[in-house]
Amino acid sequence: MGRVYAGDVLIWSAAQNASDDFNRASLGSNWVTLGISSAGIVPVINANRLRNAPTTVSNTRNQSAALFSAAPAVSDNHMVRATLASAVNGLYSGLILRASVDFQNMVVAMLTTDSAATGIWTFIGGTSVRRVSTSTSTFAANDVAGFKAEGSLYTLVKNPDGANTTVATWNDTGALYLPSSSRRLGGAYLTSDSNVVGTQNWSPALDDFNIRDI
Repeated sequence: MGRVYAGDVLIWSAAQNASDDFNRASLGSNWVTLGISSAGIVPVINANRLRNAPTTVSNTRNQSAALFSAAPAVSDNHMVRATLASAVNGLYSGLILRASVDFQNMVVAMLTTDSAATGIWTFIGGTSVRRVSTSTSTFAANDVAGFKAEGSLYTLVKNPDGANTTVATWNDTGALYLPSSSRRLGGAYLTSDSNVVGTQNWSPALDDFNIRDI
């Protein structure tokens, strides 16, 4: 059961509002992970933040994702948010919503200075398509990224508790991505890279993850 109204008055709500501060040694059973580029390289906790695992092969970039499987939203309209530990760079961090537990279907707001990747993407049946290209290069260390879905409208905002700056929007007027009760997980998208001499680089780690119904 979701929200219960008496006329226009909300009298009961089972709305989700769950958080994770990653203040522990390992991710644990509340999360499911996927190595998108390499099966063995998935998000992990490092210094009480969520970061991709190190890339083991020089001159290789690995992307991965994690879903907060313990706390699905109870409605199709929900928001995910997290704090960036550092400024965005040429690798990819992102926020995921309306995801299925198998990672085959999800909507991702990608935060990066790479113009070929930044913006809002859908993954449908495992196939990724960028729906809108918008620069996210202004996200700095300690900024909060918030990504929400309301009906057909997807909105990426910076610092929702402060300036609440809209960074990107996509209105799915063609119903290209259909929400459903099996697509209500939120999570994170992360990248690690090893250059030609084996130096490790990471997309911004994330902290204070939250998913809530709106």
